[in-house]
Amino acid sequence: MKVLVIEDSPEDRALYRRYLTNDGGFDVVDTETLRDAKLQFRTFTPDCVLVDFNLPDADGFGVIEALRSDQMSFPCAFIIVTGEGSEHLAVTSFRSGADDYVAKNGLTPTLLQSSIQKAVGRVQARQERQRYLQALEYFASIAAHDLKAPLQTVKGYTELTKFGGNEISETTRGDYLDLVLESCSRMESLIDGLLAYAHSGEDAPRLVLVDVGKTVEDVMKVLAGKIQDTGARIQVGDLGTVMGDALGIHQVFQNLIDNAMQYADRGAPQINLSATQFGDWAIYSVSDNGPGVPDHERERVFMPLVRLGDREKRQGHGLGLAICQQIIERHGGRIWVNKEADGGATFCFSLPLKADYSEFDD
Repeated sequence: MKVLVIEDSPEDRALYRRYLTNDGGFDVVDTETLRDAKLQFRTFTPDCVLVDFNLPDADGFGVIEALRSDQMSFPCAFIIVTGEGSEHLAVTSFRSGADDYVAKNGLTPTLLQSSIQKAVGRVQARQERQRYLQALEYFASIAAHDLKAPLQTVKGYTELTKFGGNEISETTRGDYLDLVLESCSRMESLIDGLLAYAHSGEDAPRLVLVDVGKTVEDVMKVLAGKIQDTGARIQVGDLGTVMGDALGIHQVFQNLIDNAMQYADRGAPQINLSATQFGDWAIYSVSDNGPGVPDHERERVFMPLVRLGDREKRQGHGLGLAICQQIIERHGGRIWVNKEADGGATFCFSLPLKADYSEFDD
């Protein structure tokens, strides 16, 4: 654990270093002023900062404020250390952003090490909670976005069955109802999967062997109504099998195919699905004949709520590609988009061909 000490007293700096390095095994860097601390803070990236309350160029509260504003992406705990403690100073320290407060009088190695470990633990707990809340928000977005496609299938075939009258044969009517039931099952599976994942916190889903070709067949059944309405022609190559979350992979292909149909501005959508192998990874490509993605939009297109082109003409909330990125990255892969020379876009992503089953044993 890395500790940055900001203390203008050489004797106190030596004391903290002895308390932390001799018995605790901490990695310690010490400074005397806020100015020096700023330089060390950026390069050392400490887990915890011990801040003397009275420094030559700032008080402890000013140090915390300055370093927190300079803090980039790493979590860090702050502990105020003062010569004379008081209840008022302790309350003010916590209100000013400190994670703990200790007095120099009576300080022992055990007390100092315990304070640092507890402060770092509180910071990590806050980080975990923040990630968990973000995950809940993310999965709520998935539910709102990804349930629409099967729901539209249910609605469409229910209306055809209801208003088709005697013009629909019993066989066709049965086919429609089968598609409705299948879409309902897909929605139920999606809801169950989202709820289970949300309640499991940070736990990754169990990976299984996924027949990607069969997955795409299921996707096209869910999107059957839109495929028929748009006249889309979808060519599917040999997609093989991968190790992954079956529900998540289904979502990725559903979002990419649906997105390709939505952005087809030049007649009927032409969509090609293919796969290649690179080492232990399968690289999948979903190509379309739409307008393509401009170079300066290739990173932004995967951000949540981003929709390219005329927002009034585009359906959806711009979550599909962001969802794809989250799912692929959970598998350890990555997703990117290429703009084709003759127009259109190719979305590529990688999935593992195999996995270490020991990681997923019950």
